[in-house]
Amino acid sequence: MRSVFVADERVATSSDIIDALTFGGYQVSASIDDPSVVAVVVALPDNAGALPDCARGSRAAALPVVIFGSCASVELMLQSAIDGAVGWTEPAELISTLTSVLDDDGPDLTEMRRRARVVALESFARAQAESRLAVGDTRWRVHLTRLEHDPVRDRAPVPAAMSHRFSTCTSHQRELLAVISREGSVTKAAAALGASRSTVYASLRRIAHRVGLSDSSALLELIKAS
Repeated sequence: MRSVFVADERVATSSDIIDALTFGGYQVSASIDDPSVVAVVVALPDNAGALPDCARGSRAAALPVVIFGSCASVELMLQSAIDGAVGWTEPAELISTLTSVLDDDGPDLTEMRRRARVVALESFARAQAESRLAVGDTRWRVHLTRLEHDPVRDRAPVPAAMSHRFSTCTSHQRELLAVISREGSVTKAAAALGASRSTVYASLRRIAHRVGLSDSSALLELIKAS
């Protein structure tokens, strides 16, 4: 049974969270320093700012932190993502969110934090644009840089079955193949890289030509088979 520590600043309703976790098959730990704790659930009031100290300390840095509450504001989402939170959940979705976050086949903690920052930045940007448009300022535009879209580059090596055939490719090309293999599709790989699908396909055509394949479709079939 996996253990969860609850950092609850809504003391009056802490029993609701504990009951939900227990019913969902999780053990609630009394301390974040318990070596068996695998996740932290932070229940914040609506007017909360940064995460509490216990959710930002050295112990929490090695654990996924999930924000629990109804309709978190975009400001809270952004602040908590900056502090290291990996997600936000409505009360009814607490168990399913934890199950997804703690999935052994899912992304690692660093990648989950990166994705949470991207989601929070995009939500914040949209909210800012909508508020400006609401007052008639049609000149307001939000453009996110590609910096927050950089993938975690030390994960997902090229599968061993493919490594020999693609040994003549550049390191950048092999990295692209690794991302496509990890993400499972060109669309998802393009999103992870912060690039367009057309740019990814152009790179795939060059790789296919380099390794003697007919086209990018044949290359994708080889990646899928490997």
